[in-house]
Amino acid sequence: MNKKFYFDADEFATIANYYIRKKDILEAEHVVNTGLGMHPHSSDLKMVKTKVILVSEKYEEAYDYMLTIAEDETNVDLLLLKFECLIKLDRTVEANSYLEYILCGDLNEEDSYNFIKKVGYLFNDAEYFETAIMLLERALVVDNTNKDVLIELAYAYEMSDNID
Repeated sequence: MNKKFYFDADEFATIANYYIRKKDILEAEHVVNTGLGMHPHSSDLKMVKTKVILVSEKYEEAYDYMLTIAEDETNVDLLLLKFECLIKLDRTVEANSYLEYILCGDLNEEDSYNFIKKVGYLFNDAEYFETAIMLLERALVVDNTNKDVLIELAYAYEMSDNID
């Protein structure tokens, strides 16, 4: 009963992301490597592989691998991976320069909102509270009902001792 199965690249990515969420990194790595064996040029699978490397805390390797993915400045997931790598590598000057560049770019309103919100979370997690506050306040202008943004913003203000 040696059956062979075929999945599209996006199906492999979905399965690997499931294992990442379950914190089963070895299984996620196996799935993404199998997928890349069948679909070696898939940007989606390469992004998932970057995530696997990131959660394995191999930040330099993740950044180097992420650079092999075709640059698409409207792909929010790819942009977020780049920021996460830069922040984990403590390359905040480069991250801030790239942030300014992206904010002046071609993202539509929804993608821009998701991008600044999630980058705000990343800066908060890395304890760069002033930048997080700036981004999260900008996200609130678009949607002032998002409870996650409000909670993250309150946390950033509290941690920066900027509560009035």
